[in-house]
This record gives sequence, C-alpha cells and structure tokens, in this order.
Amino acid sequence: MRILNSGLSLIESMICLAILSIIFTRLSMPGTNSWRQKVEIDGIMQELMASISVARSHAIAENVIVTLCRSEDGVQCGGRWNNGYIVFTDWNANRVMDGRDRILSRATSFQEFGSLTYNSFQNRQYLQITPRGFTDFQNGNFTFCSLDGVPENSRQIIVSLSGRARYARDTDGDGIVENSQGKPVFCG
Repeated sequence: MRILNSGLSLIESMICLAILSIIFTRLSMPGTNSWRQKVEIDGIMQELMASISVARSHAIAENVIVTLCRSEDGVQCGGRWNNGYIVFTDWNANRVMDGRDRILSRATSFQEFGSLTYNSFQNRQYLQITPRGFTDFQNGNFTFCSLDGVPENSRQIIVSLSGRARYARDTDGDGIVENSQGKPVFCG
C-alpha cells in the first residue's frame, strides 16, 4: 500500500509565505505613503493650532501682545512660513524679539511636505493677539498645500477676530475641506 503526500513541506510553506508577504508589501506601499503624508500634514496643522492657542492664552494671562510670525532662524521674524514660525511675547508690539520679549513656541521647517500660507485682513504676514485675546483686526486663515497637489491633502485653519481658531471641515463629503465661505480649499 502506497501513501501519497499531497501537502506542502514546512520549507515550501515558508517560501510561499515569504513570496506572498513581499507581493502584499509592494502592493500596499502607495497607500502607506499617502496615509503617512496625511498624518504628517495633520501633525503640522495640529502644531500650528496649538501655537495659536498658546499665543492667545499667554496674551490673556500675561496681559501682553503675543506675536506669531514666520521665521527662518527660530529667533526673529522673516522668511517664508514653510521655514517655520515663532510665537513670542511682544511687549512693545513691534514684531521684533527685543527687551523683555521671550519665545513661547517655535516650529521648524516642514517644506518637504508642502507649503503654508497666511492670508489675513490687511495682508499682514504675522498674527498678533491682544491682551483681551482678540486678533489685532487680523481675521484670516492658514492654508497648507501638499507638494503632490492633491486637493484632499489641503488643510486650513480659520482664525476669527475674536482670536479663536478652528479647522476647516469637509461639510459636503467630497473629501476637500471648505473655507469660511463654504468654498473648497484648492491650492493652485
């Protein structure tokens, strides 16, 4: 009587599993990169939202104007928003770190993920929060555009005159956030 072996040996099973894992890894990588990019962009916007909140709370608590501005060197205002930004107490409201001013928060460059812009009333490229917690007549928005130009990766933080900030939301379910007027945020 002969016994037929119709199964796989342990080594053959391991080779099959190794080949399948390589194939599935290759197939899932584009989705993983897209997911990672969205996580990075959301992290950048969360950090910015926290910086706006820090500016507002310190302005109220310390009864001082607090400035949030773009900064290349992490010490003085200047450069582009992608290079980073600083938040500092601005006792004389001149947008320059001097005298008793001190840094409250800073963010470094994130230009490898996209670009950040600030559009505000009077087109100022800084945000100042008064001791009452209001902006200095600077309602506006921070818009982040990803390098890949995919509209679903655009993000926006809307800042009101009262100094409160909120994330732009996708209210119509098309995957693209809408600005304060209800129009999709597109990066061009």
